[in-house]
Amino acid sequence: MTHNDKSMLAAFGALLLAAIAYGAQNAGIGVPLLVGGGLLALGWAVAALGRSEGLSRVALPVLGMAMVALLIHAARGHAESHFAVFAFLACTVIYRHWLPVVAAAATIAVHHLSFNYFQQWGWGPICFTEPSLGKVLEHAAYVVAEAVLLVLLAERARKEFATGEVLASMAERLVRADGSVDFSALHLQTDDERAQKLLSALKQIERSIGEVRLSAESIGNAAQEIAVGNSDLSQRTEQGASALQQTASSMVQISSTVRQTADSARTADQLAHSAATVAQRGGAVVAQVVSTMEDINTSSKKIADIIGT
Repeated sequence: MTHNDKSMLAAFGALLLAAIAYGAQNAGIGVPLLVGGGLLALGWAVAALGRSEGLSRVALPVLGMAMVALLIHAARGHAESHFAVFAFLACTVIYRHWLPVVAAAATIAVHHLSFNYFQQWGWGPICFTEPSLGKVLEHAAYVVAEAVLLVLLAERARKEFATGEVLASMAERLVRADGSVDFSALHLQTDDERAQKLLSALKQIERSIGEVRLSAESIGNAAQEIAVGNSDLSQRTEQGASALQQTASSMVQISSTVRQTADSARTADQLAHSAATVAQRGGAVVAQVVSTMEDINTSSKKIADIIGT
């Protein structure tokens, strides 16, 4: 039993209660209870045993209008009771199909036409307080007008419901259980214009996401290259710093060597001065020795001369 069939059976129950209430005010509740109970049971059987709405969406509107006919009969044809026709006819839109509306309208048209004559002939069924073919045609005109509008509404509701089903299916396929988006729903085939527009928009979004993904990958690659370059630069900077440190150390060593060389030069200069002084002193001594030797030579010559003489 579908949700739509349950709604129709609820309308059956409301009509039955109204028929019993009218019957209690007029000829009694026997006929409403007997006939109304039978119609309700038959409607429940159709809804429960039907495997789809193919049967119930035609049978239930027909049985429902029979229940409306019972209500009108129990109300002795009062004009207010005929509003039930329009109320129940509107209920048939719940199937979102034109067939239940047409079936219900045709049923009540047959009822009014036949029961009008049955009442005129005195057969017992009541449709109007005063039977008249003019009233039948007048009521039929209202029913036809409402039926046309309801058919349009039913078809529009059917299309919108179909669109909703497609969109719901797309939403279920778009979002996975883990919350991620699956664009495989974009390959869904549909003739619905609005669903096609949504699919077109989603495809554009998918393309945009693809472009963003490519841009992100390019940025990632560039960032990786920059990171590698930074690593190389860091290594080179470390190497340069190490070389500078070594150069500084070498400069310190050179400076120390220069200072040592300067000290050695000063020491050598002092030694050279000392050697020069010693040499000068040695020269003076040699000069004195030479002078002494000359004096000795002169003295020797004098001694020889003396001895020779």
